Amino acid sequence: MAEEWAELFENFGTKIVSETDKDKGAYVPSSPQKYAMGAAGIEPSYGEEKATYTIGVLFDPALRSMQISYYNAERSGSGRSPEPRIGRGLVQWIETGDDLVIGNVGNRVFVAKEPIAPVGRAFLTDSNGVFLTDSNGTFLTAHVSPDLDELTEALEAGRPSLMGNPADLRRREPLIRQIAAVKDQLAELHPQHGGIGHNNPPADEDEETALDIIEETVEHLDAELAKEEPDAVQVGRAGRMLRNAIHWLGGKADLFAEEFVKAFGKSLGETAGKAIVGAAVLASLGALVTGVAVWLQAVSWPF
Repeated sequence: MAEEWAELFENFGTKIVSETDKDKGAYVPSSPQKYAMGAAGIEPSYGEEKATYTIGVLFDPALRSMQISYYNAERSGSGRSPEPRIGRGLVQWIETGDDLVIGNVGNRVFVAKEPIAPVGRAFLTDSNGVFLTDSNGTFLTAHVSPDLDELTEALEAGRPSLMGNPADLRRREPLIRQIAAVKDQLAELHPQHGGIGHNNPPADEDEETALDIIEETVEHLDAELAKEEPDAVQVGRAGRMLRNAIHWLGGKADLFAEEFVKAFGKSLGETAGKAIVGAAVLASLGALVTGVAVWLQAVSWPF
């Protein structure tokens, strides 16, 4: 599992919880675990007042975060230096024999217990825990993609997300390549670029504005995903905007050339070349919207 934890965290350490850790209500972290906490700016306090911190909990559907105390405890015996210990929520959560992982992503600290499902990969499961995707996020069987509206609304309501780790950066690569391909297709289809007139699907006479909306949204999505830690809410909203625009243009995301001709025959000219390019663009946009939903599912709780 060490390789997979390394994909998820910038720094991490593991340790088997001992009887002493549990019975005394004071978990003694391993050196790598202390290093990961220090890398996130969490240091043990000295003296009687114990510093408290909130850390994230991974792969536990019943708990998203916990408050811990982190302090240096004096040890009996001459010349023995104080020993960092963790209390409060952590010791209530752990059990003797647990293989406990503590790691950080930037200034955030997370804990988890092994064994777990594969980490740091774009696996998706259904409600029964059956894998629907491989490690690249490709659906193993025909299946409805994650619900973009549900994911975005949950993120808007405060659902936690975990980004910026090596696994996330790897997961974003195919999505960024999709965006680059769509931008190239749009440039071929719609060389004249204008501004966004409004945020709703356009009226029948506004085909050009629809393309403007799509181009602006794709640019916004590209810029957001280039950040170390994208705003997941903004990514979700951009995905919904693209979905609404392409639904208006063709009635559905997986439209065919004839659907495109109906929508764009007048404004773009009834040339076979334009129709084929247009259908390809909208099919690519539909795939991009699915890619956004898959990425949001992978980076948002439960991890």
